[in-house]
Amino acid sequence: MCGYVRLRAILAQVAPTTTARYLTLRSGDGKFSASIPLDAAREAIVAYRLGDEPLPSKKGGPFRFFIPNVEECAIGGVDACANVKFLARIELSQQPGADNRPTSKAMHEEHHTKEGHEHPRHD
Repeated sequence: MCGYVRLRAILAQVAPTTTARYLTLRSGDGKFSASIPLDAAREAIVAYRLGDEPLPSKKGGPFRFFIPNVEECAIGGVDACANVKFLARIELSQQPGADNRPTSKAMHEEHHTKEGHEHPRHD
């Protein structure tokens, strides 16, 4: 069983302005970020536990952003690449923020073959 908090609960605590339209999700090492429309991520969760233990790094812990029902990694938009591992920061903004997800099929393949990057899975 996975311990998680819903994004909507986090947003309720920070009470973003009505002008917030985008989320920028940043990994702890600063090497990965994804910016997605806030409306597309309303059902997202932030996972922090796996069973009785903290979420292990091999599963993207200590925190992992996850959008349920994203079936496969696509290029651009809201896709499985927006399921950010090693999540350290969530930023809200009016305009898209930093996003270094792959923008071509070749870049996508290269990203997932780098050491330490596995293809996002729904586990």
